Amino acid sequence: MRMLTLHADGKHITLTRRLAPDLITIYADERRLKQVIINLVTNAIKFTPENGEVTVRADRMDVGGVRIEVSDTGIGMTDEEMETALTSFGQIANDVSTQPGSGLGLPITKRLVEAHGGTLRLESAPGLGTTAIVEFPPHRTAA
Repeated sequence: MRMLTLHADGKHITLTRRLAPDLITIYADERRLKQVIINLVTNAIKFTPENGEVTVRADRMDVGGVRIEVSDTGIGMTDEEMETALTSFGQIANDVSTQPGSGLGLPITKRLVEAHGGTLRLESAPGLGTTAIVEFPPHRTAA
């Protein structure tokens, strides 16, 4: 979060962290898990207009495991655009981001999460923002 605050501040985006007090340890490659979070937060900032908000949440799941969510008040996507965004080199046309991308951030993030036994899914609607949801199963956590 500290690494990305300057980037968010440049667009006057509020970057909020909401971590549950009873979080448990995730057994993961720390560097790769940081890359997942950085990719998701960077995307959220990139596709959120000035004065928007990006929120990172982490909580225990009812069935065990850990859920991490990165939500934004950005431009949002249709179902077809979400599918494209998760495809290698897939890029979404937009009027918000001035930074072109490679179209690899979300596909790499998805593969890193899956390599840890987790899942990545997107929830979004045009004009209403996007939430990236990462879930790590109970066997990847310290109960």
